[in-house]
Amino acid sequence: MPAGNPDLKAKLAAIDGVRDVDPTVQYQVLGAEQNPSPGLDRIDGTLDKVFNFPDNAQGQGVDCYIVDSGIDVNHSDFGGRASMQDFTGEGNGDSNGHGSHVSGTVAGSTFGIAKKCTLIGMKVFDRSGRGNNNVILRALQQVSTIAKQRGRPGVVNMSLGGPGRDSATQRAIQQLTAQGIAVVVAAGNESQDACNVSPAFIKEAITVGAADPRNDQFASFSNFGSCVDVIAPGVNIPSVAAGTRSGSKNLSGTSMATPHVAGIMAALMSTGLSNTAATQQLIASAQQNKVRGSLRGTPNKFAILNPRTTGSNAAPVKQTPPPARGQVDTPAPVKPAPSPAKPAPAKPAPAKPAPAKPVAPAKPATGAGADAADTAAELTKVNARIDSLAKTVQSLVDLVAKKQ
Repeated sequence: MPAGNPDLKAKLAAIDGVRDVDPTVQYQVLGAEQNPSPGLDRIDGTLDKVFNFPDNAQGQGVDCYIVDSGIDVNHSDFGGRASMQDFTGEGNGDSNGHGSHVSGTVAGSTFGIAKKCTLIGMKVFDRSGRGNNNVILRALQQVSTIAKQRGRPGVVNMSLGGPGRDSATQRAIQQLTAQGIAVVVAAGNESQDACNVSPAFIKEAITVGAADPRNDQFASFSNFGSCVDVIAPGVNIPSVAAGTRSGSKNLSGTSMATPHVAGIMAALMSTGLSNTAATQQLIASAQQNKVRGSLRGTPNKFAILNPRTTGSNAAPVKQTPPPARGQVDTPAPVKPAPSPAKPAPAKPAPAKPAPAKPVAPAKPATGAGADAADTAAELTKVNARIDSLAKTVQSLVDLVAKKQ
């Protein structure tokens, strides 16, 4: 029977001859990737040389925006699903390699979690891997514009960071999340309180710390504290090597942990969950107290994509309110969170964008809220019919008893 109220279940269970009353259980097809990268192996909740994932939650219908150094769209791991726009003046491509590596973890066919999401690179860093927040702000505004045009769920990955609390970036991220777009950001690699850096301090974003997926050891370089929402694989992570047809390389950093969580969010949202519902499921399903080492106030929550409790069919979850985060200071320059080395001060990047590859509009996706309302109404009707049926069955039982 469909899920009903306890009173209805009790009435049905009280009828003679009824052995038990169980809710309807929905099964789903599971996929498996053999011998995956250590990050993928760990992200399904177990370390067993298999990445198990829900076949209906691979990022289909979701746009994944990578705010970084660009994407090598010709790499075979992207399978023609990647495009990009340049905001640096350097031109399309990824001469630094950071953005391609990140993109591979989000959505690569070999290294990625959301293997069917559409990748849209927003190039804000040139070959040097540095840039200013004014360039990043323009890219975030363009994300907002594209998302409105395409009418599709979206996830933004920001594997970058800078000192201080940048109020302009905070407002931009708040605008995106108000549109229903998930924004996932790196905690930073300076082994300091993540509440002291941008955009990690922003409570509307999902801030990600790093651990070694092979032993769950908290990374020594990872920023920490109450502004970190979850921890994900970020030590010696293999992914796409830009400038190669199918090559890979290993990098470490919260920059590598962040796209694991962005991939999980894209997978969850591809099942029809909103940003809010997907975030709630991400936090509620995270493994508790698995990460070892000195977390220094960091919530001990390891992000996973549970293949059996994923998406709109999962049980409702209650979101724990995020810890209080500090007040906003004046804007500060933003630079990418480095992968193993500590960055030098940011240098201005050219502001004039090169010609960008246009993103074609797509048909709006059906909203999950309307589906949920229809389903609730239908269940109410079904429960009413079952209640009526129960009364009829009981009347028949009483009639038979009288005749006997």
